Amino acid sequence: MQIGRIEEIMTGLGFSSYESRAYAALVGENPLTGYELSGKSGIPRSKIYECIERLKRKGLVLPVEGNPVKYVPVPPDEFARRLSNEFESSIQTLESLLAEDIQTPAIDYIFNISGYEEIIGKASEMIRDANTYLDLSIWDNEVEYLMDDVLLAKDSGVQIRVIVFGNSLQNFKEIYRHRPLSENEFEGRWITVLKDNSEVLTGECSDTYGSIAAWTRNRSLVHTSMKYIEHEILRIQESSKEKNAE
Repeated sequence: MQIGRIEEIMTGLGFSSYESRAYAALVGENPLTGYELSGKSGIPRSKIYECIERLKRKGLVLPVEGNPVKYVPVPPDEFARRLSNEFESSIQTLESLLAEDIQTPAIDYIFNISGYEEIIGKASEMIRDANTYLDLSIWDNEVEYLMDDVLLAKDSGVQIRVIVFGNSLQNFKEIYRHRPLSENEFEGRWITVLKDNSEVLTGECSDTYGSIAAWTRNRSLVHTSMKYIEHEILRIQESSKEKNAE
């Protein structure tokens, strides 16, 4: 058991270091007396019963009748479920309270996102949260990571238009394939995700120079991105007609 990592996460969630170590030790072996738990967790005997009482008040440790009394932990899945419910409720309450105190008009800031995994994570989140429309401009490399989310959005009825640099996404109705690029035409792979015509993620995924993107709900930039997608689609359509006419 990775006690150090468990302790790090639990303290980040508001538990004390002793509470974290005691709970983790009980999960690893139970039932235990206070004396035994002190030895297993490394918590001083002078502090162990105070720690147990705090965990009992939080509903995470239960006493087992006996002499001496032993203790068992609430199962980890139940612990996680309780935490999830409590945090979700707290976040919703916090959001409502903060919304009541807004004194300035909303400003659509532009947020920079650095790192490939972070960009893909934000793109995935936007695709999953789409309700009506999705416009995408992506390369095969990124389709590999976003395919499942795109398919789920498609199955849920979201209207999707995709400009793809490559040969993936063969079964989409509105798929527009960018012309083949010459070698070194681009230093990186550009990505644009436009969700519900209300927010956009756009940037560059580069294996050489690093990956950076911007995310915003700024109406001007959302509109500009939408027009970019539409312009590229028209250009691809016109190019296709010219080839068919030859």
